[in-house]
Amino acid sequence: MVLFAASFYVYLINTTSMNGVKWREAETNVSTYGAAISELESTYFSLKHSVTIGMAYARGFENVKVVRFISAQKVGTVAIANEI
Repeated sequence: MVLFAASFYVYLINTTSMNGVKWREAETNVSTYGAAISELESTYFSLKHSVTIGMAYARGFENVKVVRFISAQKVGTVAIANEI
């Protein structure tokens, strides 16, 4: 019985220490990923603000001639291509 209790105690201490190590690794990963995401967001916003209407037209953007909306009756069903 004493051997079982001692073994169980060692197991719990080992599990606790391993959880602490994994928690520290997770915090490091969160910090690293957070910095990378922040950098990507900064790049995205700088690129977003650099787009002009002239650049859009130069890359093939065209104004919509006729605006069409999908009717609410077609939700959940397949619509024929010319009905959209």
